[in-house]
Amino acid sequence: MLTRISFLMFITVCVLWLGTNIVRSQSSVDVFQKDLREKANFEESDLAALDQGEPVVRLLHVLDKREVAVCGLVTMQAPAEVFLQSFRESMVRKSNPAILEIGSFSSTPTLDDLQALTFEGRDIEDLKGCVVGDCKVKLSAAMIERFHNEINWDAADYHLQSTQLFKRILLDYVRDYVARGDDALIQ
Repeated sequence: MLTRISFLMFITVCVLWLGTNIVRSQSSVDVFQKDLREKANFEESDLAALDQGEPVVRLLHVLDKREVAVCGLVTMQAPAEVFLQSFRESMVRKSNPAILEIGSFSSTPTLDDLQALTFEGRDIEDLKGCVVGDCKVKLSAAMIERFHNEINWDAADYHLQSTQLFKRILLDYVRDYVARGDDALIQ
């Protein structure tokens, strides 16, 4: 589940960035193209193809060979506001098969916002052997350490303990993002 969440968050961030920034100035386009070259291995021919209205997809480098990561872009002929509204509406429909669970945070995020969130048993089990640099669940080093220090993995209720800690960690992450923006994102 967390890999899927990461993917959807990445897509959401890219779409929102595009919708809010790319229409503002040429320098935003230049910065975005530079990021595509540096972080997604785009070449000048890819950018030229985008200018011609062609879709472009590039494979991204991954550390875990069991994963596949791609970056794809298409040109859309729609005002940013119209596209963003359509995107937002599609992301709140539970009927979308890419959305396993859905919710939102209040203007001041609280633990209650995550009350209905569940985690797959396999994610909790993966956390047992999770170490920095070798973890199936995408977490920062500090988050992994919290699971090692705050969960009694020998207790009968370690699934409940882990779920509660997961929610607190996610809440802390969202609050940090609200406070610091992109600087808070996990690297």
